[in-house]
Amino acid sequence: MTLELMGYLGVCLVALTSTLMPKNILTVSFAFIAVVVYMGIVRHSGWDYDMHLYASMLHANFDFSMENMYYMREFVFWYGMPAIFNIVDDEIWTFIVVDIIWVFFVFYSVLNKKNERSIPLFCAPFMICFFPLLMGYENIYRQFLASMVVMFAFYGFKNKYIIYALGLVALFVHNSAIIYLPLLYLYSARKSSTRKKLNPIQLAIFSMTFLVMIGGVYYSSLGDSELAKSSNSTGISLGPAYAALFTLFFILAVFMAKFNLKKLVADYAYILYAFFSFLIIFPVLGGAQGERVGMMLLIIIVPMFLADFDRLFKDAALRWISRLVFVMLGIAPTFLFSSAFNFLLTGS
Repeated sequence: MTLELMGYLGVCLVALTSTLMPKNILTVSFAFIAVVVYMGIVRHSGWDYDMHLYASMLHANFDFSMENMYYMREFVFWYGMPAIFNIVDDEIWTFIVVDIIWVFFVFYSVLNKKNERSIPLFCAPFMICFFPLLMGYENIYRQFLASMVVMFAFYGFKNKYIIYALGLVALFVHNSAIIYLPLLYLYSARKSSTRKKLNPIQLAIFSMTFLVMIGGVYYSSLGDSELAKSSNSTGISLGPAYAALFTLFFILAVFMAKFNLKKLVADYAYILYAFFSFLIIFPVLGGAQGERVGMMLLIIIVPMFLADFDRLFKDAALRWISRLVFVMLGIAPTFLFSSAFNFLLTGS
């Protein structure tokens, strides 16, 4: 058993025990420190797949020129990471610094008191164990970091201008963050409205942003953007599994809304968005790119779904059991699929 695998199991244990813990400064600090220590172990255990490329690119000296337009489109990552490297002068510590930042984003996003939904404590360490995030920080790092910035915007702020600004930052971390554009607009418009619903103009803008998002993703399928070029397969055919998972979320949302269409749209718009977006996008992209879109959508919707699902159980024992089941289902793919499990077997 590698130290990395032991660290992962340790975070899983923190997530499981957090299902019983209250949300306070001590429990949050303990979970945060445990995750940061685990990420330190991950980075000292060697690089996997795409991470080799990202580590080597830290030594590149890009300049802002037309010849580097490919990198300028995602300049926050391609110029930001080498800038941090120039300060710390160490590949491993460069990634650890960035890891601490996105771990803070996760904890702040799901645990801040200003969040409209009271997301339970266990969600924060669970997200680190959750299969899509594992694939992100172990391999598809740029899409993952873009998702973390969007999560920070989505759950961390009510001011629509801050949300839009962070959404723009995410887009320049990885262009695939365009998948979040309509969802960010939808919830920022709702948060800034006293009626908590879209007026005709806002609905028209949302429809336009959705079409722009679909067009951008379709364009990427032609191979003219990094979303299409970043296509190293994980070795796992997860497309049907993602489709089944989004379908399950959709069915659960219908039941949670008690078959009331207005309540479904009002309370579970995020699930409807993920469900229909994935069904439209995956047939076009297919393969690894489509799976990564599924991963990115899951990262955003899971914390909100956990909070909504958690509130269904008034009995404390039933609530605890449901949390345990959710955590175990979320980490199960790591052990069921060898390509995911092998990430935890990397030697330093």
